[in-house]
Amino acid sequence: MDELSPDWKESFFGTKTTLFELIKLLDIAPRKQAIEEVQISPETEATVNFAVESRKKELDEFEAQIGTHLFIEGEIIALSFDPMNIVPLDGRLLHKNYIKVRINNQEYLVQQPSLTYCAGGLKNINKLLIVLKDKPLETGDSLVITGIGELMGQYTIQEDTINLVVK
Repeated sequence: MDELSPDWKESFFGTKTTLFELIKLLDIAPRKQAIEEVQISPETEATVNFAVESRKKELDEFEAQIGTHLFIEGEIIALSFDPMNIVPLDGRLLHKNYIKVRINNQEYLVQQPSLTYCAGGLKNINKLLIVLKDKPLETGDSLVITGIGELMGQYTIQEDTINLVVK
């Protein structure tokens, strides 16, 4: 303050004006530092690259798991999840512990790692990938998944991949 207005103390103590109001009266031009002027150290770049590669590796390992890969596509809303155990990368979130979702106005708790593809925030999910140990039971217009429940929708099966489209 002494640098911007040497007599600020007299002005401040002589009135009932708050310090904030006094600063507003000074009409100080904002100081903008050009983004080009910011120096990023090689250590910072290496740290960021390491973090991104670690996340990519975790997602790749999840997707490479042996089992039936169930892709659920459609309107899926995340209701709850463990925020401390999520690995985000490029619009995808690896939920390491669990996620509770709403599909077709039904709630489902997935108590195993799963991968969500998000659109516009954490809650709006376009696609959910779950790697199943046991193949689901087919009923024609739904799949019954052990530990999760019955999911209504149209599905196609190709080897160890199931694509289920929900409304």
